[in-house]
Amino acid sequence: MPDSPVLPAWLTEDDIPAYVEDFALHGEPAFIGAFNWYRNIELLAAFGGRGIDVPALYPVGWGTATWSPPCVARAGATRWAP
Repeated sequence: MPDSPVLPAWLTEDDIPAYVEDFALHGEPAFIGAFNWYRNIELLAAFGGRGIDVPALYPVGWGTATWSPPCVARAGATRWAP
């Protein structure tokens, strides 16, 4: 994979080893959610720009590979679920 010239604002060089370690612990199943997102991208287009506007709870563990701090705050996750 080629090196990206610039990292997005929500990701630093220090974050990358943490993500690599988390994904390595979970193996191939760690990518199932991401793959399913792209498999359904056309169906999800209807929801583009929408936030969560009903009472909702998304339980997540601190060690979950796709929800590791400190990237969550920098990714602006609170704009989707205030």
